[in-house]
Amino acid sequence: MVQVHATGFSFSLQSPPYPGWMEVTNEARKLWDVCRSALALREFRSIEVRFVNALEIAGGLSDLGLYFRTPPSSPGQIPGVLESFYNRWILALQNPTCHATIVQTLRPMRISSVKRVLLDIAVEERPAEALDEPTLWNELDALRDKAHEIFRGILTEDAYSSLP
Repeated sequence: MVQVHATGFSFSLQSPPYPGWMEVTNEARKLWDVCRSALALREFRSIEVRFVNALEIAGGLSDLGLYFRTPPSSPGQIPGVLESFYNRWILALQNPTCHATIVQTLRPMRISSVKRVLLDIAVEERPAEALDEPTLWNELDALRDKAHEIFRGILTEDAYSSLP
């Protein structure tokens, strides 16, 4: 999917199979080249990489600690069974112009009773100075690396090693 508007350009993949990062950025560059002249953008003030993953949980929600380093839990000693959750963190990263927004929530079930946890990681940079185009693509690669580092840090070793 491509979104083009007066102040920007977005490129995203909606459904599997997902190609590797190089294929994605190559396709985004091709589409960007087509849109660039129409947009007449001269500088980049904000760039973002976002990954949304739906992770299937084999057990019930009480097993989330097997998968996530920061699983949701009931507050204090309140009895009850976890039915749903929505956790959102915004992290200032080491670079003062960069932050990550992480959302962890239960995705509504479709047909099966398998629980799916939605893990949405967006890493955004708003540089102090505008980026030129060659720097833009290098910075996108760096943001992708940071998003993957966050993804690996959220999952337990067992969960991460079981991914396809």
